[in-house]
Amino acid sequence: MNKGALELLSHQLVAVLADVLPKLSNDWWREQVIDKLTYQQQGYIQTAQITTLEQLDLAALLRILDQNWHEIAGTRAMSQAMRNWVKETQLIRNRWAHAPATGLPNEDVYRDLDTLERLAQALGARDPDLEALRRQKSDVMATLAGKTPLPNAVTTAIEASCAFSLGTVVRLKAKPTISGAVTNHLPGYPEDRFMVFHDGTVTTYYASQLEAAVATPAPASVPPATLHAALSALQLRHPSTGSLYSLFASRINFVPYQFRPVLKLIQADRPRLLIADEVGVGKTIEAGLILKELQARRDIRYVLVICPKPLVAERKWLEELKRFDEQFVHLDGPALRYCLDETHLDGVWPQQHARAILPYSLLDETLLMGKQQGRKKQRGLLDLDPPPVFDLVIVDEAHHIRNTDTWAYRNVRY
Repeated sequence: MNKGALELLSHQLVAVLADVLPKLSNDWWREQVIDKLTYQQQGYIQTAQITTLEQLDLAALLRILDQNWHEIAGTRAMSQAMRNWVKETQLIRNRWAHAPATGLPNEDVYRDLDTLERLAQALGARDPDLEALRRQKSDVMATLAGKTPLPNAVTTAIEASCAFSLGTVVRLKAKPTISGAVTNHLPGYPEDRFMVFHDGTVTTYYASQLEAAVATPAPASVPPATLHAALSALQLRHPSTGSLYSLFASRINFVPYQFRPVLKLIQADRPRLLIADEVGVGKTIEAGLILKELQARRDIRYVLVICPKPLVAERKWLEELKRFDEQFVHLDGPALRYCLDETHLDGVWPQQHARAILPYSLLDETLLMGKQQGRKKQRGLLDLDPPPVFDLVIVDEAHHIRNTDTWAYRNVRY
């Protein structure tokens, strides 16, 4: 498999990031690069003493572009379709990096090269580089042309492409709730592409990603119970972002503004939220509402609340969460050590501490890095493989970790 396409894209990403990132912040290497990478990538950069964008691999460069997307898109003309190509390229890089010895199917390679060409062109790649990509595509196409008959998947895609004339209403196979009208047909081999207008924009898809939208059935009379069951099933399969499923699932007074954070969270692309309301307006209640709503939409088993030690002693979170019918436990030093040991042995956080409240005072160097005690090492979070995973983490009074050089900050971020 020719890796020249990935190398070309890496050089183009370095050029774009080197041009834009220094303009976003005086400390751009820390804020726009280091802080946007995964913990493992950060560890590698520190170990390898990497100090420039040119030294980063494609996975890191793509993540930096994706994590800084809104800031970078504000300085350059970047469409939403381009971000879709970025995310698809992240999958391509992983797929090519773990390709079997026999290589990937040529049909997949052709599609991947087509995506890489589109992204490289959108990033401003030079014509000679783009021509090199097109030659790679032509080579793969020539190989495919020599195969008879065509693979079933390709044959099906070509047959499907003939059915989508201009104006045909189609929908995404992966997400049937998204549908729109075909506005243009882009012939190609081994598979055609179609431009589809939906949600106020035009996006390009392969034929195999689309199917004809099902015609609306004729109106029919159904009993109220059947209608109610159908609506409930629809909500479970496709959770709405405009209404709350847990509106009356807690023993609290209805205060409309306290529901704004949870509405913002369920409508966000990345479910992360900083609540910075004034003292006494109900941030704890807002966090509880978020927990209940997420539970109504998905399986939320492991929840961690991190807060100052005085709030643990006063049992504030423990009592507040009871208003939401949620039972939590406090973690002291021995209990936390027990959880780490059990996670090391079983690979999962112990069920009896699945919903826990942890004070900042325990977030020290030993918790993250571990500690050598004679011949035996006391394990830290970084020693656990796989690491503990929480479905939801609530950080109370987060200003306590505003200093990024503290161990508390590093533990919370991990």
